Amino acid sequence: MAKVREYAVRVANAVLRPVSRSAARWAARASLSRAGLARIGLVLAVLAAVWFTEGGLRGALVGSLLLGAVLFTDTVAADLEGERGDALAGWLALLLSRLREYVVYAGLAIGGVVTGVPDAWTWAAGALVTLALYESVATARLASGARDTGAPSAPPVPRPHDSPIAAMDPSRPKGGPEPSDPALTAKLLGDAPQQPVGETEPTGPIRIRTTPKSTVDAAKWQEGRRRALRGLGLTESTPEGGAYPAVRGPARLWRPWAPRIPRLPRVRVPYSQAARFAVIALTITIWDTRVTFVALITGGLIALCGALAPPSARDTVR
Repeated sequence: MAKVREYAVRVANAVLRPVSRSAARWAARASLSRAGLARIGLVLAVLAAVWFTEGGLRGALVGSLLLGAVLFTDTVAADLEGERGDALAGWLALLLSRLREYVVYAGLAIGGVVTGVPDAWTWAAGALVTLALYESVATARLASGARDTGAPSAPPVPRPHDSPIAAMDPSRPKGGPEPSDPALTAKLLGDAPQQPVGETEPTGPIRIRTTPKSTVDAAKWQEGRRRALRGLGLTESTPEGGAYPAVRGPARLWRPWAPRIPRLPRVRVPYSQAARFAVIALTITIWDTRVTFVALITGGLIALCGALAPPSARDTVR
């Protein structure tokens, strides 16, 4: 399926790309901007919706051709060169793109009512709800990916209490001893033993404050560890010396004969507006409005499941 889609994309680029580039050069000479092309696409979508209200084969064919013209305006807008990006123009183009799809859905629902399809408006509402859910999840995923791969944030502003001494003693007043004060070090780590006068080297080990001495017998600890490993069906030779032998590998918490559940890869389902318009043009020409909305809802649910799936390790690396 992926090879078929890739081949279709190559054929479309080879056939439509030169035409869209020529149209983009003509639009640049005519001083048409992306916002102007978005308005033209909205007008074409309204005409397609009007033809869909007829409910017959002729209306379906003409409406499908007009939807193709709408997508062609998007291709021409993407091929415009030399136009500076404008946030307001981009927002307007996005708004008109959403509005024209809603108009097409309304035209399909009216055509279904005219042809006697039961609950046509209910099917249209279901398709819109599925589309809204998918776009919300896709936008959240895109924003999360942008935060993960974006520029590093500014370092936090250091505060007076962001120090190890303040973390260990939050009640220390601001005017207290400095971190380099020997009295504070002696308070935290214990007083050092007094050395006799005239001696430069300590005669014994220096006493410092450490964790309490463990009272667990090393032999009992090793025996309990071997018993636990035998309970898991594992064996491991104990090295000589030392109360805490090194672990050679992670302990397996399942039996060797237990079946392993394969991890399913994350499936990315493209569900752009062009794909939805293609579904509408195909189903409305062959079947009726109800099949069209059922296909839109099914495609939206599949794309929603693909967007909700957790990213795999390969996606995380990318």
